[in-house]
Amino acid sequence: NTQMPSNKWLVSPRLGFNYDVNGDDSFQLRGGSGLFTGRFPFVWLGNQVSGADDGFFQLIDPDYKWPQVWRTNIGADHRLENGITLTSDVSFTKDLNAAHVQNWGLRNPSGTLNAPGDNRPVYLSGDRGNNAYVFTNSDKGRIWNASFKAQKTFDNGLYAMLAYSYLDSKDVNSIEAEITGDAFDFNPVVGNVNSDELSYSRYGDTHRIIGVASKKWNYGTDNKWGTTLSTFFEYSRGGRFSYTYAGNINGDSSGQNNDLLYIPTSAEIQQMQFDPSGSPQQAVAFDNYIAQDNYLSGRRGQYAERYGAQAPWRGRWDL
Repeated sequence: NTQMPSNKWLVSPRLGFNYDVNGDDSFQLRGGSGLFTGRFPFVWLGNQVSGADDGFFQLIDPDYKWPQVWRTNIGADHRLENGITLTSDVSFTKDLNAAHVQNWGLRNPSGTLNAPGDNRPVYLSGDRGNNAYVFTNSDKGRIWNASFKAQKTFDNGLYAMLAYSYLDSKDVNSIEAEITGDAFDFNPVVGNVNSDELSYSRYGDTHRIIGVASKKWNYGTDNKWGTTLSTFFEYSRGGRFSYTYAGNINGDSSGQNNDLLYIPTSAEIQQMQFDPSGSPQQAVAFDNYIAQDNYLSGRRGQYAERYGAQAPWRGRWDL
């Protein structure tokens, strides 16, 4: 925990192109590919230096590499004869050295949960040692992103733009914490909690539609005064979240609610034990809750995915 990062050079080669297809700026192709390297958040280094308390360690893998991705994109701009400009972009990003947190104080889980439909691995007392939270790397993450836009400026001072973007982003740990131990605890899992399982990222909107319109009026002597009325709207869907149990059903070192829910069938619910004082009512309520939710009802007999569920569409309109 006292070994600091080296001062070795980090090289990020990239290659790009921009091609004027018709030679008159009416149709342009552009793109590129290359490495992009980011800094290691220094608060985690502070955790490393200070987190050497008895029974609780916050460390960094000696082989850790700073965050790095390979990104490739291609785009096109086409101006139509009526003055509308169409733009399209597609990009693919692949993690080379993404940050991932493990607890090296845990052995592999040796137990199995005995519940209707749910036989996930669980940690027994002999599988747990002192907590040692370690930042290491994973290369499994990837992002697909596509966007489309149309815009035009009219002779009468009116401008209008409409755009749509689609995002399919997956990672192994959507880190949302400053403390290394929290970065581990806040990562919902099933099975071996140290595995770098690829699932949805909690960041970004899957669908996003935006629009802009503005109109300018000039008036007064020599048109020295001007007024612009503009509006902006956005409709999007994202807000990803996970369905998890309260408590620690897998028996690992984390006391957080990070164990992904098993979504039972109606028949499996009838085999489950609820609070004896309200068993029939609670079973019916649980079954109805699953049935009314599009995500849960579509995954009966399976585990919930990390950040697999999305909040409803949201919108805003500014004037």
